[in-house]
Amino acid sequence: MIKITKKQAREFLIHYHGFHKVMKNSDDILSYIKKVGCIQFDPVNVAGRNHDLVLQARMKGYRPEDIYKLLYEDRRLVDGLDKNMSIYPIEDWHYLRRLREAVSDWRKIKKGEYAQAVEQVREIIKQRGPVSSKDLKMDKKIDWFWSKANVGKAVLETLYFHGELIVARKEKNLRYFDYASKHIPEHIYTAIDPNTSLTDYHDWHLKRRINSIGLLWNKRSDAFLGMIDFKTPERDSAYKRLLEKKEIAKVEIEGINTPFYTAAENVDQIESPGDIRSQASFIAPLDNLMWDRNLISTLFDFDYTWEIYKPAEKRQYGYYVLPVIYRDQFVARFEPKRQANEKRLTVKNWWWEPGVRKSDKMKREIQESLEAFTEFLGMKELVVECEI
Repeated sequence: MIKITKKQAREFLIHYHGFHKVMKNSDDILSYIKKVGCIQFDPVNVAGRNHDLVLQARMKGYRPEDIYKLLYEDRRLVDGLDKNMSIYPIEDWHYLRRLREAVSDWRKIKKGEYAQAVEQVREIIKQRGPVSSKDLKMDKKIDWFWSKANVGKAVLETLYFHGELIVARKEKNLRYFDYASKHIPEHIYTAIDPNTSLTDYHDWHLKRRINSIGLLWNKRSDAFLGMIDFKTPERDSAYKRLLEKKEIAKVEIEGINTPFYTAAENVDQIESPGDIRSQASFIAPLDNLMWDRNLISTLFDFDYTWEIYKPAEKRQYGYYVLPVIYRDQFVARFEPKRQANEKRLTVKNWWWEPGVRKSDKMKREIQESLEAFTEFLGMKELVVECEI
């Protein structure tokens, strides 16, 4: 068993996720996503979409067009189901076949009342190539996820979740779907799922999720969202099997009764994480580091809730608030507002964490990070409406 302090655990996680680095080329994006398995996608775009925010926190110089090229031109990444909607390496496509099939059965569109619409959509794509829901003219509304949607959108998304279709391109948030077989290399598209049993799948996906964060405990957690049939007994068994196979290692953190786990290949780094640059990074609400917020509270003494879905009167901070990491600590959170027409980024509110020792160097480096964030968003002007 490895024994470390909370500070060592924090330093390991900062290094593991590569915060405060400079992006050299698109290979840096691929390397990070392969390391963590996937990053979460969310279409909300107040001050950058989640996956773009994840990458800008790790790679100074990152631009949204960098990952667009990897997704829809080079096809080295794919967007689909993993932890909810995610972006993952295209080489993992066949490993997630079990998940796609389970979700397809859940929706029942293909075999139910709209089977005829499914065949119509298939034929349209065969004849025309990539289409969006707006192209289909199937306007009847049906219950779909959290709201109603037209039948065309429901059919496209069903075939997409199942893996028959893939997103061929995007125009802002409008997706154009095409047959996956036309865009995924044949040796990957036709490959058999290497996990032949449910226990094999659990072991594979659990280790993947441990790597998604770097350190993870055996507790109920949002880090396990999207995993099939993975309740407490299955989770306990998978942890036990991975330990027996020495694919993961147990980590004891001083002052915390619950053990943590890391992948065996990370043991050397967790014992000697190295120095941390004194630089600020702004963290996405669904960043991999934030997948288990109880874990973050325990290790970093930082409590965070994404309040976007709360009524305004019940929010403690704001509609869209980003945490701020400086060195190995969460030191603040702030509320950005992008005004695209004016090419302006406004910092509406800034909240320091209690007890943070603010130096001139810290403030200067936060200012530099805000200027870099403004540039990342394609804005020309930075306006700070509050005291930092």
